[in-house]
Amino acid sequence: MNMKMHDQDYCPLCSKSDLQVFREVSDWRGSQETFTIRQCTNCHFLITTPRPVNEELGRYYPSEDYVSHTDKPKGLFDKVYFAVQQKNLKDKHQKISKFITQGQLLDYGCGAGSFMQFMKQNSWEVEGVELSEQAAAIASKRVGAKVLSPLNYEKKEASFDLITLWHVLEHLPEIEDRLVDFYRWLKPGGYLFLALPNHRSLDARHFGSHWAAWDVPIHLWHFNQESMKQLAKRMEMEWVDTFPMPFDAYYVSMISAKNKGQTFWPLSGLWRGWRSNVQAQRTGEASSLIYVLKKA
Repeated sequence: MNMKMHDQDYCPLCSKSDLQVFREVSDWRGSQETFTIRQCTNCHFLITTPRPVNEELGRYYPSEDYVSHTDKPKGLFDKVYFAVQQKNLKDKHQKISKFITQGQLLDYGCGAGSFMQFMKQNSWEVEGVELSEQAAAIASKRVGAKVLSPLNYEKKEASFDLITLWHVLEHLPEIEDRLVDFYRWLKPGGYLFLALPNHRSLDARHFGSHWAAWDVPIHLWHFNQESMKQLAKRMEMEWVDTFPMPFDAYYVSMISAKNKGQTFWPLSGLWRGWRSNVQAQRTGEASSLIYVLKKA
C-alpha cells in the first residue's frame, strides 16, 4: 500500500533545518514498516520523518486493542494495566497537588476519561479533548460532560488553571500550533503537565531500535530533558519540576523485550524495567518523565 508521507525538514522547537539521521526504527506494533528518526544538530530534538500525513496516521493506530481508549480489560495484561492505572491516577493527583489543588482542568488527549473522572471526584472542573470517537464517548459518559474532538475544539484565552497531556504531545502533528494554543488557554500562573517517554533512559539505551516507546510512526516527536528545556524556552514558560513515572519502565521494557523476540519477555522486561528505575534514581533519566511548566 502506498502511503502519503510528510517530510519534516526543520525542527519545530528551534526552527533550524539541519536534521541528521539518528536511527532507523520499525513499527513493531503492527505494520513492520521502517521509519527514520532524525536529530536536529542544533538542539538535538528527535523527529520521525518522513511520516504518514495526518489522514493516514489513523491506519497505524490499533483499534480494539488500544488499551487507553477503553474502560474494559480484555485479558491479563489489560487487567494489570488498569490496576497500575489506578495507582498512577493517585500519583498524578498527588504531584499536581504540590502546585495547585483545584480549578479548571483540560485533559488533552483524555482517552477513555479515567484521569478526568478521578480529578472531578477531587473537586476539579474538567474538560476533555479526544480524537478517538469511541474513547470520547466513554469519557463523556464517565464524567457527564461533552468531550470534543481536537478538530473542532476552540477555547477563549486564559480558560484553564491546569492543562495535562499524558503521553499525548508526542502524537500531535501540528505541535507548534498546539503549543501556542496551550499557552493561550492557560491562565497566568497556570500549569502545563506533560508526560513523555525519555530516550536517554537506561531501558531506551539497552533496547535500542527495539525500544517500544519509539512507537513509530504514531510517535512523531521524541523528547528528553534537553529538548524539553528548548520547548519551555519556545513557549516562554518556566520549567518548574520533573518527576519520574516508574511503572512506565516496566511496561515499556516488557513490550521492548517482546519486540526483540525474547522467549521470557515478561520476566526479562520486568528485570530491565527495575534496572532502569534503579539507575534513574541516580541520574534522573527515567523511562518516562512528567515535566511541569508554568505560565508567568
